[in-house]
Amino acid sequence: MVRLKVFLLFLLGFTMSVCAQGQTEPPVSLTIGGRSIVVPVPGDDFARCDGINPDWDSAMTSTLPPTNRLLALFGTIADRDAIRDGNSVDFSRNFSIQTIRSEENREIGTKTFSQVVGGIRKELDLMKGGFDAEYKKLAEQGSEKLSKDLGVDTSVEFTRPAVLGYFEESETSLGFTIAMNVGVQSGELSEQSRAVVAALIRPVNGRITLLYSAANYKGESDREEAEHSVKAWGDSITAANPVVEGSSLFSGIPKAALIRALIGLVAALVMVLKKRLSAKSTSGPA
Repeated sequence: MVRLKVFLLFLLGFTMSVCAQGQTEPPVSLTIGGRSIVVPVPGDDFARCDGINPDWDSAMTSTLPPTNRLLALFGTIADRDAIRDGNSVDFSRNFSIQTIRSEENREIGTKTFSQVVGGIRKELDLMKGGFDAEYKKLAEQGSEKLSKDLGVDTSVEFTRPAVLGYFEESETSLGFTIAMNVGVQSGELSEQSRAVVAALIRPVNGRITLLYSAANYKGESDREEAEHSVKAWGDSITAANPVVEGSSLFSGIPKAALIRALIGLVAALVMVLKKRLSAKSTSGPA
């Protein structure tokens, strides 16, 4: 009997441990143009990270262009708890879903998207030629606002942007990846990191969505993981919602909406770098 009790206690503890390690948050319900969109979390141990800390929300949306609306932001459960409690946040992996304000009420289904996906791809290809100049201009506008939000003594810079290529192209979605350097400087102190952002454009329940997966970029494995994870997330969102074909054509997605939205996604990385900078300032010279 004693052995049985010990075994049952061990089994209970093991089960609780497994459940804790593989905890999955429930899906969230969002609205785009009066249409309900069910969004599962991006994976085990991830949770919604917006709507719990006003300062954090302000920083995350500070560089989004007027064309885009942030619907939800996801990080790990540990990140969620740290944001809620006002503690230091890792946020090295994060996801977000956005939409385009001008298209929120337009019926854009799978049939609609299939008729314009080629045009979106062509526009992105054309952007590659003058991408550095275009990105620099838009990045300066975004970083100026982010610098102001973070503090007048802090400057933010986005450099060496590069379109790494496409990882998904079909009649119902288009995925591409961009890498960039993100730097934060205050006086003589500076911190810098390279980030990769995998973006997936996809219609969901008759509404256009922009899905993003952002991460620190140390090698090709980081790029591959970002691309794989955003595609898997997109597939789970598609599976959780009705399929709408749609019929009306639309002119396409504004270029600024595609590029500047990516700047907003690395705002989380900027905040992490700024915290490192603060720690350097506090500790003084080694």
